[in-house]
Amino acid sequence: MWQRQPGRRSKSLLPVRATIPAETRSTTTPAGGWSAILFLGICCSALGYLFWYGALERVEVSRVAAFLYVEPLVTLVAAVIVLHEGITASTIVGGIVVLLSVFVVQRART
Repeated sequence: MWQRQPGRRSKSLLPVRATIPAETRSTTTPAGGWSAILFLGICCSALGYLFWYGALERVEVSRVAAFLYVEPLVTLVAAVIVLHEGITASTIVGGIVVLLSVFVVQRART
C-alpha cells in the first residue's frame, strides 16, 4: 500500500516552487479554492461527461460534436452574468457565425 514519504513530493515540485514568489506561497487552500475545485469536478467534468454520453446514446456523433462549438457562447453568457464582461461587435458576429454553423450541421442530410 502507498505510504506518504515526507519530502518526496516536495522535491519533485522544487523547479515549480522556485518560480513562485515567497510572499504568494500558501500551505493551505482557502474555502473559495475548494469550492472552485468542487465546481470544476462536479459541474464541468462529471455533468459534462454525463450529458455528452447521454447525447451520444440518442444522436449520431457528428451532430453531437457540432454542439462543442456552442461552448464559447455559453462561456460568454456566463462571463457577462458572473464577471460583468462587456460584449463587442466582433463577439456578436462570431456568435452568430457559430450559431449558424451549428444550425447548418444539424440540418444537413446524411
